[in-house]
Amino acid sequence: GKEVILGRAIPAIEDGLLPVARRSLYSFYEQGDLAKYKKAALFVGATLGKYHAHGDASVYDAMVNLSQWFKKLNPLLESEGNNGNINGDPAAAMRYLELRMSKASQDFFFKDFDKSIVDMQDNYDNTLKEPSHFPSTFPSILNVATTGIGVGYACTMLPHRVEDICMITKRYIRNPNVSSSELYKDFRPDFPTGGTIINQASLPKFYDEGKGTVYVDARIEIVEFEGKEALAVTELPYLVTIGAVVSKIRELSVPLSQVKGSSVKTKNVFEDDIYDIRDLSDARKGQPVYLVIIPKNGVSPSVLMAKLYKHTRLRDFFGYNANVLHKGELCPSISVREIIS
Repeated sequence: GKEVILGRAIPAIEDGLLPVARRSLYSFYEQGDLAKYKKAALFVGATLGKYHAHGDASVYDAMVNLSQWFKKLNPLLESEGNNGNINGDPAAAMRYLELRMSKASQDFFFKDFDKSIVDMQDNYDNTLKEPSHFPSTFPSILNVATTGIGVGYACTMLPHRVEDICMITKRYIRNPNVSSSELYKDFRPDFPTGGTIINQASLPKFYDEGKGTVYVDARIEIVEFEGKEALAVTELPYLVTIGAVVSKIRELSVPLSQVKGSSVKTKNVFEDDIYDIRDLSDARKGQPVYLVIIPKNGVSPSVLMAKLYKHTRLRDFFGYNANVLHKGELCPSISVREIIS
């Protein structure tokens, strides 16, 4: 029914997690020896068999998601091996990837974990107990950036720095009647892939109403490359992959005459603008995103930059929908003030 689907798809306000993520983390906790990397397949099997009797791919995908730096500001799992990348490439098979619980996960949920004070509920076949939610040490739902789609409701939480969440929580504790402009002063999402929020002035309204659309620009700098002026993309909007950006630019650079026949009189967007694109991203060199776009001779880099923002996902938007569960009941469009209270 509706309650079951909402319960699977909408995160709990208490810890910010969907059931598949919570059950996965609980399986890591139960395995013990949290400092040691172990095969992902071990944890997938434990989670499936004990707590989450659904497909193994959905459980593994959730674990990979929790470990990716470009999806989570503070990854809740750490990986050794190929856990995918910002280029959109998938992770290795679960029999190869090794995982362990991150320090963030331990600090957020398991520092004072005690089954006697945590609400435990029956698992799917009533043979074991599992936590209904974790006892979070702070409003972690504002950090873990959970998304989900239920019946008629979508939830998309934005990632915020732990320090900023603690800052506004202290403001609220000191004065529960603090104005929204004062409460949310200097409080904004912090995306793991960077980028610049271009409608920051709207954020207090979004935080009060529990919904809104955040617009984010990639960071693009004019640099010297092989003796010429070029553009370097060093930060991306949240959840935009390098591969998606490169393929779109290439698609808009091909002469339309080659695409639709010689009768075409108009030109493609970047047909006269771009000489080449080089993906020089290398996390080992401290440059997880470094995409160089080389203009053709006589093309102004700043004019090209404006066109890139207009025609590609180097300017993107991200919907914010704070629809959450509290004690299993749906709380639509909850305000950040209510979350921290």
